[in-house]
Amino acid sequence: MHDPPIRERRFNYTPLSRIHLSEHYRLREFCIHDLSLIYGIKNVPAKIGIERARPMAEKLLEPLHDHFGELRILQGYVSPALNAKRMQMGAVAGSTKGNRHWWDREPELGLNAAVCVDFCIRGREGNIEAQRELVEACYALEIPFDGMLIFPRTSSIEITYDPTKSRKYASIRMEYLAHGYPKSDYFQVWNPDNIPWQYLQMGTYSAITEAKAWMAERGEGAYRKKASPRNFQEKLF
Repeated sequence: MHDPPIRERRFNYTPLSRIHLSEHYRLREFCIHDLSLIYGIKNVPAKIGIERARPMAEKLLEPLHDHFGELRILQGYVSPALNAKRMQMGAVAGSTKGNRHWWDREPELGLNAAVCVDFCIRGREGNIEAQRELVEACYALEIPFDGMLIFPRTSSIEITYDPTKSRKYASIRMEYLAHGYPKSDYFQVWNPDNIPWQYLQMGTYSAITEAKAWMAERGEGAYRKKASPRNFQEKLF
């Protein structure tokens, strides 16, 4: 049974509007989350997390802002407490230790300084063509992202900034229902031409099978991982 909402303990996020990560994006946009507001979970990074996020906003988000206009931040910073609540509520969330939304994780955990953010084009939410334009722009504008996660069901993307890498790979999360429960297959591609857009929003297992065949015809660069993030590099072909 879930805990009842604790509305009287809401944290005041308004002062965070005065902290700029870049010219157009302020810290408050990256910290607001429905569950943090409902359950009174403070979701604010320490100073080291803010400093890690600034290059991401400046090098990744600002060029896309110049190209498309305002971006809508869907998820930025996620504290360990908020991540635990999300998992308790049934969300598909990464482990706290390896979650790149946890911007201020300690270096002694053996992790790099990579950070990530989920977003879409404001005013074009739920539009797969807008998502496609966003993905293609990340390559065309040579945005120095390390990894990208494409969510067909919401037409949003997640990009990771790692100051030590710029691999520009994309992973597609295709979801379908199996025995009444949602399952996911992940396809990793190194070239935007290997993204089978026509299959992405079908939400069926047959669409995933067709997408595998579609990418196989186009040669190397397509990979699959199982629903668990631990099997990230399992080669499909």
